Amino acid sequence: MTLRRRPPGRNLTSRARPPGPALRREAAGGGAIVAGQSLDAAATHVEETLQRACFTFEIYPDKADEYKKRHDEIWPELVELIQKSGLKNYSLFRRGAQIIAYVECRPDIATAFAKVGADEINTRWAEWFEDVIVSLVDEDGNLYWAEEVWHLD
Repeated sequence: MTLRRRPPGRNLTSRARPPGPALRREAAGGGAIVAGQSLDAAATHVEETLQRACFTFEIYPDKADEYKKRHDEIWPELVELIQKSGLKNYSLFRRGAQIIAYVECRPDIATAFAKVGADEINTRWAEWFEDVIVSLVDEDGNLYWAEEVWHLD
């Protein structure tokens, strides 16, 4: 993956190309997202009201401690926004300068991300991270989605 500086104002939820309608898959069918693949083609519909999503992005290598510190001090109003928007079981993992995000969205990815993206709290949070995150989205405004290849409840 080539690291590109994110254009100003591009953040995780408000600028990323909105995903399409939820997919319904058989429980054993799996599925998620491959880089460059649309969300429609890869989202996993776990049950009628939940979709799992995973995406990755890069932080500047010398900003790992700062990235962790800012999340250790996450704003309570952002946590409240995330929760009321339908994002649950949200985790961030770091491997070197790569961040891997996993989240469960209710009722679906498009709805939950749209709610977060429309709020000024998210906009302020994203702007605060512009010196830490290389790029959240590709040149077309799509998140760097990861494909789910297997799941066990």
